Order: sequence, then C-alpha cells, then structure tokens
Amino acid sequence: MYGWALHNLHQPLTVDQLAHQAGMSRRTLIRRFHADTGRPPMRWLLDARLGLARELLESSDLTVEAVARRCGLGTPANFRTLFKAHVGVPPRAYRETFNSAPLRKA
Repeated sequence: MYGWALHNLHQPLTVDQLAHQAGMSRRTLIRRFHADTGRPPMRWLLDARLGLARELLESSDLTVEAVARRCGLGTPANFRTLFKAHVGVPPRAYRETFNSAPLRKA
C-alpha cells in the first residue's frame, strides 16, 4: 500500500482510497499508519509529497507549477505555501541552494 501511494502521489488521495487499496477498514488503516510511521495517513502522504518535491527541485529543471502537479500538491500557490511552512524556505530558494539547472516550461 505504501508503494502504491508513492506511485500515485500526483492523484488526489484519501484515507478511504488508501484503506481500499490496502484491503482494510479506514479505522484499521489509521491504526496501522500510526503503528508503522508514527503519523496519521494524511500527514505521511504530505511528507511523501514534500519529499518528492524536494527531489524534483534538486534534480530537475521543472517549473514550480510542474513540480506541484507531479507531487499532488495542488496549485502553485498552495505548493509554495505548504513547502515554505514545512521546509522553511520557498521552493525557488530551495532550488537555488541545491540545484543550478535553468528553469524550463513543463
């Protein structure tokens, strides 16, 4: 189920979808996530999306808009807000620190 979720980060995922994919009830899924990761499912999902965003900002020349789409973080404005709140810097500043590739349209 974790692998499936990581492969589908670009999709709008819900706890019910994760539970269905794992073949368990919503309540059992939530307990399992807490036991396995120490986090609720949607927090784990957000952390996975932000992790993918970091990877893409570090290793690609994708625009912020394209990174937001690929990570399932919604609009570029939403992505920027979430990224800054959880990482501490805006996506552009993060990229400037870790990647010098020029930006391109996606």
